[in-house]
Amino acid sequence: MIPYDFNHLEQGARKLFDEGRPDEAKYWYGRAIEENPVANAHCVDEILKLGEITIDHLL
Repeated sequence: MIPYDFNHLEQGARKLFDEGRPDEAKYWYGRAIEENPVANAHCVDEILKLGEITIDHLL
Protein backbone atom coordinates (compact mmCIF):
# COMPACT_ATOMS: atom_id res chain seq x y z
CA MET A 1 0.00 0.00 0.00
CA ILE A 2 1.34 3.40 -0.96
CA PRO A 3 1.47 5.85 1.98
CA TYR A 4 -0.50 9.00 1.28
CA ASP A 5 -0.76 12.24 3.19
CA PHE A 6 -4.47 13.06 3.23
CA ASN A 7 -3.65 16.60 4.32
CA HIS A 8 -2.70 17.00 0.67
CA LEU A 9 -6.42 16.95 -0.17
CA GLU A 10 -7.08 19.88 2.12
CA GLN A 11 -4.06 21.79 0.84
CA GLY A 12 -5.25 21.26 -2.73
CA ALA A 13 -8.72 22.50 -1.80
CA ARG A 14 -7.27 25.67 -0.26
CA LYS A 15 -5.18 26.28 -3.39
CA LEU A 16 -8.24 25.88 -5.64
CA PHE A 17 -10.23 28.27 -3.47
CA ASP A 18 -7.43 30.83 -3.57
CA GLU A 19 -7.39 30.50 -7.37
CA GLY A 20 -11.10 31.39 -7.50
CA ARG A 21 -12.38 27.85 -8.08
CA PRO A 22 -14.73 27.33 -5.09
CA ASP A 23 -16.79 24.58 -6.72
CA GLU A 24 -13.73 22.37 -7.09
CA ALA A 25 -12.45 23.35 -3.64
CA LYS A 26 -15.70 22.27 -2.04
CA TYR A 27 -15.39 18.84 -3.66
CA TRP A 28 -11.85 18.33 -2.34
CA TYR A 29 -12.74 19.54 1.16
CA GLY A 30 -15.44 16.86 1.10
CA ARG A 31 -12.91 14.23 0.02
CA ALA A 32 -10.60 15.24 2.89
CA ILE A 33 -13.45 14.72 5.34
CA GLU A 34 -14.31 11.32 3.84
CA GLU A 35 -10.72 10.11 4.11
CA ASN A 36 -10.21 11.15 7.73
CA PRO A 37 -13.35 12.57 9.37
CA VAL A 38 -11.78 13.03 12.79
CA ALA A 39 -8.57 14.76 11.75
CA ASN A 40 -10.21 16.82 9.02
CA ALA A 41 -13.38 17.82 10.89
CA HIS A 42 -12.42 21.49 10.48
CA CYS A 43 -12.99 21.06 6.73
CA VAL A 44 -16.71 21.02 7.47
CA ASP A 45 -16.41 24.68 8.49
CA GLU A 46 -14.64 25.45 5.21
CA ILE A 47 -17.40 23.76 3.20
CA LEU A 48 -20.04 25.75 5.06
CA LYS A 49 -18.13 28.98 4.35
CA LEU A 50 -18.20 28.20 0.63
CA GLY A 51 -21.99 27.95 0.71
CA GLU A 52 -24.13 26.45 -1.99
CA ILE A 53 -22.52 25.87 -5.35
CA THR A 54 -24.92 25.95 -8.27
CA ILE A 55 -24.63 25.04 -11.93
CA ASP A 56 -26.78 27.96 -13.10
CA HIS A 57 -23.79 29.55 -14.85
CA LEU A 58 -23.44 26.38 -16.94
CA LEU A 59 -27.03 26.34 -18.16
